[in-house]
Amino acid sequence: MLESIVLMLKSFVSTYGAVGLFLVMVLQAVVAPLPSDVFIILAVILGMDPVVVVVAGSLGSTAGGLIDFYLVRRGGKPYLLRMIGASWTMRIERWFDRWGSWTLVFGRAAPFVSSDALAYFAGVTRMTPRAFLVYGFLGAVLRCTILVLLGSLILAVFPWTL
Repeated sequence: MLESIVLMLKSFVSTYGAVGLFLVMVLQAVVAPLPSDVFIILAVILGMDPVVVVVAGSLGSTAGGLIDFYLVRRGGKPYLLRMIGASWTMRIERWFDRWGSWTLVFGRAAPFVSSDALAYFAGVTRMTPRAFLVYGFLGAVLRCTILVLLGSLILAVFPWTL
């Protein structure tokens, strides 16, 4: 079973490469709960060039985040609450009050934290789409770089031949 999943993923990576990773990252941002971190790490383990993984992953994550941003911009706070809940909304609101736009950079950079929740929340702030793109992309590059390094470390410790 696990072997067939790995073979399917390897086939996907070899067939679709950077474009496939970009599309998966956009899709995961809009259709949670697909785990973006796992896709980035697996892309490295399955042999994609780490620079390509960072670029495609960052662009896809930012594009998906921008969709999230606009969905909340259009749907307002009721849509935000439906997407991330009251608890996350209050928590992220405190972060934005304290650190402003830098919340987007460092929050999206933190692996295994929902960068999508931050993108949704940014939609109800006064942040411009251009600022979202800049801060969101910076955070996505940092996150993808950390995850690529983690994937490389996993590969060094467990040198799988897939």
